[in-house]
Amino acid sequence: GRSFQQRSQLQEWLLKGATNRRFEQGELDWGAEVKQQQLELQFSGRSQPCNAETDSCPPGLYAPLVQDAVELTVNFSGAFAQWRQPLNTNWQYQAGIALDHNNFTEQFFAEPRFELSYQAAPNQTGALWQQWQLTVAAGQHHQWFRRPDLLSSVFGNPELRLEEADQLSLSFFQPLDPVWSWQLELYQKKLSGLFVANPQRQSTTKQSGVTTEPAFVNGG
Repeated sequence: GRSFQQRSQLQEWLLKGATNRRFEQGELDWGAEVKQQQLELQFSGRSQPCNAETDSCPPGLYAPLVQDAVELTVNFSGAFAQWRQPLNTNWQYQAGIALDHNNFTEQFFAEPRFELSYQAAPNQTGALWQQWQLTVAAGQHHQWFRRPDLLSSVFGNPELRLEEADQLSLSFFQPLDPVWSWQLELYQKKLSGLFVANPQRQSTTKQSGVTTEPAFVNGG
C-alpha cells in the first residue's frame, strides 16, 4: 500500500455574468467569468505514483518517504455563447461554444456543443406522461485537476496538460406525475491526454532516493 497525507487550503473568488436575449427566431444566451484560486498544499507519503482505478500498483513499501509543499495562484477566464431555436412544433436545436483559459497550464480551449431535442406534446396537451423529451447532444469538454497532488512536482507533474473529451449522448426524459419523473441517458466519451502513472517512477526494489522523472505523464 501507499501511505499518503495531504493538507490543503483554498481561497477562491469568482466574478460571473450571464444574459439572455430573445429574438423572433430564437434565444441567445451568453456570458463570461473570471476566477482566481489561491492554493496552499502540503503532501507527505511514499513516492509511488499509481492510478489505483486502472493499474496494478506495486507495493508502496519499496518507495522512499518524501514530502512537498506547493503554493499557487491560478487565474481562469472564460466565456460562452449559446443559440437556441425551434425548428417546428416538436423539434428544437441549440448550438454554442465555450471558451476557457488558465495561466497554470497556459491552455486555451474553444469547445463547440450541439443539441437536438424532440418534445412530445409541446403545448402540454394530453396526460403528463405523454410529455416526454428525447435529446441527442455532442460536444467537447475538459476538466481541471481533480487531485491536488497532481500539482506537486514530487507527487504529480506541474507540466501536465488537462484531460480532454469528445462526448456524444442520447437521453430520454419523461414526467410521471407532478412529483415523479425518470430519465435514461446513454453516452459515449472519447478521452485524450489521460493522467497515467510514470512507470519510471514506480519502485519494485528498495531505493535510497527519488528519481527526477515526473510521477505522472499524459497518456493517450
